[in-house]
Amino acid sequence: MHIDKFKNEDGCYVDQENGLEYETAVEFILESPALFNFCGCGSPEDALEFLRQSLAHVKMRSDEAITFEAITQDELSVFGSQGCAYFMYYVLDKAGLTDHGGCVPGWITKEGEELLEDLEELKAAEEPDGK
Repeated sequence: MHIDKFKNEDGCYVDQENGLEYETAVEFILESPALFNFCGCGSPEDALEFLRQSLAHVKMRSDEAITFEAITQDELSVFGSQGCAYFMYYVLDKAGLTDHGGCVPGWITKEGEELLEDLEELKAAEEPDGK
């Protein structure tokens, strides 16, 4: 995974800016000040799944073969409402995971692409058959 570059020999993920250590990739992604700086309580796995779906949606939007109707349907499926979609677009832009362009959601950045790949790997590792 791309975030493994932050993993030390003990298997912990280290935030290079402040030296904080996180035991799992989930904790590192959500709690590190370098990314989201969330508290980590509640349901972090569900939050990461929503983040994965959100990044996948933004990436899908840039596919020229996808119709406007398909984008709109996926947006509603992922976010539930346009208001929720735009809130997440602003969060992704603020986190540097998308580029604003002419308007949000813009397009996915290299950092967003790498995080999406990591989240896909984490999801695959959680599934019983490894897929």
